[in-house]
Amino acid sequence: MPYFNIETTAPASGEKTPYLNFVPSSAVSSREDEIVITPLTPERHIGFVFQQYHLLDSLTVAENLDIPLSYRNVRNSERQALVADTLDRFHIVGKKDLYPSQLSGGQQQLVAVARAVIASPGLILADEPTGNLHTSQGKEIMDLFKRLNQEGTTIVQVTHNENWAAYGSRIVKLEDGWLVK
Repeated sequence: MPYFNIETTAPASGEKTPYLNFVPSSAVSSREDEIVITPLTPERHIGFVFQQYHLLDSLTVAENLDIPLSYRNVRNSERQALVADTLDRFHIVGKKDLYPSQLSGGQQQLVAVARAVIASPGLILADEPTGNLHTSQGKEIMDLFKRLNQEGTTIVQVTHNENWAAYGSRIVKLEDGWLVK
C-alpha cells in the first residue's frame, strides 16, 4: 500500500490542507509516475488526524477513542479492550478520564492520532499529525505510521517537516500552491 507525503514549503497550512479534502470519497494508490484515485468501498474505513485535533470536548479521552469503534458496531466489551490497549500503546492511560480542555496540545495530538488508528482503518489522512509533539513522540508516531503502512494501511500525510515526509514511499512537493515534485 502506498504511503504518500504531501510536503509544502509554504509557511501557512492553508496551502496543503485542501489536498486532503478530495480524498475521503476515494482510495489513493500509485503506479509509476501517476496517482490513481478510485472510489472507496463501504468496507474501507478512514482514520483522520486533524491538525486542530477535533476531539469532542464533552467526552473524556477514553470516550473520544471509543467513537470510531461505536460507528463500526464493535461489541462494548471488545471496544473497552481496544480502548484500554490503545491508551496503553500511546502512554495516555493516566489521561483516560480527562476532557480535551484538561490536556496540553501535545496530549490532544496523541489522542487524535490514537483515535485515527484505533479502528484499524484502510486509509489514514493525516494533516500535520506530529505538529505539537516533541521530536521523540513525533518519531514514535511516524514509526507507527510506517508499520501500519507495511501492514497494508494507506497513509496520506501533509507536512512541512522534511524528516517526517521522508517516511513516505512517495513525496508530492508543493511550493506556493504549485506541484513541483
